[in-house]
Amino acid sequence: MKSKLVLFFTIIVCFLLQSTVLHSVSIGSITPNLLLILCSSMGLMRGRKSGMWTGFFCGLLTDLFFGSVLGFYALIYMYVGFISGYTYRIYYDNDLKVPILLTAAMDFFYNLAVYGFQFLLRGRMNLFIYLYRIIIPEIVYTVFLPDQDKCHCNKYKDHHSCSFQLNFFDQFFYFSTQIDSLSF
Repeated sequence: MKSKLVLFFTIIVCFLLQSTVLHSVSIGSITPNLLLILCSSMGLMRGRKSGMWTGFFCGLLTDLFFGSVLGFYALIYMYVGFISGYTYRIYYDNDLKVPILLTAAMDFFYNLAVYGFQFLLRGRMNLFIYLYRIIIPEIVYTVFLPDQDKCHCNKYKDHHSCSFQLNFFDQFFYFSTQIDSLSF
């Protein structure tokens, strides 16, 4: 019960951050998708069922506040969490390749689904423009930009001595693993 309550507050905090604070750091009206990172990380660390329910509630919040059709984003985020749950068995705490690649793939799937259901069905056939202007920059901004330059070399000392700093992506996965390890 405690873990579900903490997960609920994490969903609320990520939703509030994504809808308020992150718009101030947007580049070309593209912001990092924290709810997608949360859904894919919960599916990755806890399995399909937890990822699916996390995605459903993240999408339901998005639908209630920003969606035109109730259930559209809930369905997409639910699929993101469910598909991420298939990688549950190959996750290791010290390896960041799987979460980064999974988040990039899920962001691509999310944006492709949004394009397919919101633009393609209305007759807008500009997939390459949407891919070039929205999908690829959002993948870069969601996954790779927060994860840049883990190793900052000290200019005053030896160039081989590097201090590793936790960035946003590492801190988010560290926080998610701490939620996962709560005892009841």
